[in-house]
Amino acid sequence: ANVGGTLVPALAIEMLRVATGARSLRLHVTGARVDGIALGGFRVPTEADGGVHVHFAPRSAARYVSAVDVLEGRVAPGRLARKLVFVGVTGLGLGDVQATPLGERMPGSEIHAQLLENLYDGTTLIRPAWAAWAELAAFALLAGVLIVLVPRLAPRHGALLALAGVGLVGAGAFALFRSQRLLLDAAKPGVGVLLVFGSVLVLTLAEAHRQRRALEKEMQLQRERAARIEGELAAARRIQTGTLPRAEAFRGDRRFDLAASMEPASEVGGDLYDFFRLDGRRLFLVVGDVAGKGLSASIFMAVSKALYKAATLRTPAAAVPALMSTANVEIARDNPEFLFVTAFAAILDLDTGELEFCNAGHEAPWALCPGERAAGRVEGGGGPPLCAV
Repeated sequence: ANVGGTLVPALAIEMLRVATGARSLRLHVTGARVDGIALGGFRVPTEADGGVHVHFAPRSAARYVSAVDVLEGRVAPGRLARKLVFVGVTGLGLGDVQATPLGERMPGSEIHAQLLENLYDGTTLIRPAWAAWAELAAFALLAGVLIVLVPRLAPRHGALLALAGVGLVGAGAFALFRSQRLLLDAAKPGVGVLLVFGSVLVLTLAEAHRQRRALEKEMQLQRERAARIEGELAAARRIQTGTLPRAEAFRGDRRFDLAASMEPASEVGGDLYDFFRLDGRRLFLVVGDVAGKGLSASIFMAVSKALYKAATLRTPAAAVPALMSTANVEIARDNPEFLFVTAFAAILDLDTGELEFCNAGHEAPWALCPGERAAGRVEGGGGPPLCAV
């Protein structure tokens, strides 16, 4: 306090001045900042406002001596020799009992005693000028780490990372407190980190929810597109199989038996077959396979079948090799994808049983002749696939 221009110290400071024999009290300042108090050759550093932080020890009964015991001579004189002694009232209802950072309440006289010990031993806690900046830097660093990593981690791992950051700040502050008596506030950065983590987690979950909704919508659209494509392919399969001839059309002719079936590997395919009469005694047959699978092969199959049949019906009297050459020219004319088709074509004379054939790169068929026990390959008559040359 300042009384008429004279500095009047607090109780502990005045006791220290009397104990050290100092005649005056000097205040060291730098501008508006208080650096410390000097008592003769004894100097006590302070905070910028002139205060100090007491480094509290647990409450101890060994600090107390009963005044009655002193007055009645039950206390050895040596116990009070060279000691600084506070005389205070500690009775219930009379004592000045205050809470301390240790979680226990102490009489004001013991708090003064601990302050005096701190000043004499130089063990007061120090709140350095850079403490606020260090706390802000720790918060900024941990917040930045959480902002970058939490969206990429599972919520459980993000929570562990946040707790680890809070623990790291607390451990660092505690280590500086124990080793250097530095007083840093770990609560503010810790709470700030937890708030940042909560905010980032909420935003991350909201973004994940938005992405999930978008993904569900996209999956629904894909299912609808797949259903449409499946329906179109099913229709294409029906159309493709519908263009193939039916053996029932020749059921009344007893000179031959005919059966045919085609099962595409996927929805549609490039296999083909056809048969039709050229005249009353000749039956034309063709079996083929387009290179590739799927929709492109099925389209080329339909085009090849149509062109082959048209070329054959235009010149029904032509021989099979000539028909094959004509079909090759027709099919190869409009073939930008350079697809090719293998084909086995034949004309069966229904009266004589004679088979005239030509094989354009197709698998050689099997034939079972009358009187033979095993089927044999129909070899010969081979050439390159259609559109290959």
